[in-house]
Parts: sequence; C-alpha cells; structure tokens
Amino acid sequence: MTVSIRSKAIVFSFATTVIYFSFLKPLGNFILYDRITEVNSYEIISFMLLCYLIMFYILRRRMK
Repeated sequence: MTVSIRSKAIVFSFATTVIYFSFLKPLGNFILYDRITEVNSYEIISFMLLCYLIMFYILRRRMK
C-alpha cells in the first residue's frame, strides 16, 4: 500500500501545527513574557501552509 506524498505532507503539517500552537508557543510565551498571548488565525494558517510546502518539497526530492 502506497501513500501519496501530498497526504504525508498534509498529515505532517497538521501534526506540526497542533504541537507548536498547543504546546510549544504557549510555553515559550509564558517563560519569556510571563503571560499567555492570543494566537491569530492567519498565523496558524500560514504556519500550516509553510510546513506543508517544506514537507512536500522534501518528500518530492527524496522520492526522485
């Protein structure tokens, strides 16, 4: 059973976004600024798109 490069990139970008915005970013803001800051929806979308493009490029290069 083969999984397409696009679906691998989508899963990676979704998982990375969830981990970053639910754990790493609030923890970093709390340590640095001693408060929790709000997250903009455009920030989440752009981060997810960036992760998707990076992972898609890496997987496509590796499959050649």
